[in-house]
Amino acid sequence: MILAGIVCFNPDILGLKKNIDAISPQVDKILIVDNNSINIDSIKKISDSIEIIELKENKGIAYALRTIANFAEKGQYEWFLTLDQDTVVFEDIIYNYSKYFNKDHAGILTCNYLNRGDNKLITSDWNKNDASYSIAKFCITSASLINTNCYKETPGFDSKMFIDLVDYDLNFSMSKKGYYTYWINFLGFSHEVGNSNVHSFFGKKVSTLNHKPFRRYYLARNAIYLLKKHGMTKETIRLFLGNQKILMKIILFEDNKKESLKEFFRGEKDGLLWHVQKNQY
Repeated sequence: MILAGIVCFNPDILGLKKNIDAISPQVDKILIVDNNSINIDSIKKISDSIEIIELKENKGIAYALRTIANFAEKGQYEWFLTLDQDTVVFEDIIYNYSKYFNKDHAGILTCNYLNRGDNKLITSDWNKNDASYSIAKFCITSASLINTNCYKETPGFDSKMFIDLVDYDLNFSMSKKGYYTYWINFLGFSHEVGNSNVHSFFGKKVSTLNHKPFRRYYLARNAIYLLKKHGMTKETIRLFLGNQKILMKIILFEDNKKESLKEFFRGEKDGLLWHVQKNQY
């Protein structure tokens, strides 16, 4: 059995309905975990067949994802699909994933997707030979299909992170337990990452995500947290350095520079001060 779990916070109702209509024929059950949305009554009217867990406050994406995973465990779902509220999957995503259910040590399945912000096709960095799949180090939460039994062997989604890099944290945890993230080479869904814009800089195209300032805080803080939690590996260092490169983009291209930079440096400070227990695995 397969569960689809959607995390919601003040969603656009029409967009959420598209999300639900697209995945509904492909899974056995849909669960919404709602982070205290102001339009919860409208969410409830979308469908009578969807189960909704209403949180009394916004506890963040990580807590909501953990709630979905716990529901999958208790309901004995073999796999659970994690969806953002604005994700729209294509009609064959689960069918294409199902071909890899018995792949060796498959912990997470993901695929190519279209970023609606800049209409860019996102594929695996590790898939350079047009192969049918590759083993990835990272993948986003949206439309990831997670093996419930493999997940149970990890510490699970880390609710202390609240939002941002929560998905990469699980990738690292799966890898430590010997499970792989398989990036399958097909277009499976559309999704919007940030508020993408493309700029010209000395003849080169530069993409910016234009995240809200509070997201800059969590990205900066959690990149350092992952270094502490998982150690200085090629992947955690890559995440940290990638976040540092964002500074120049904020300065050169993004709006609300002052507030974004303030939140970025506040996040780095809190990340450096955050005590992480050793040997938590």
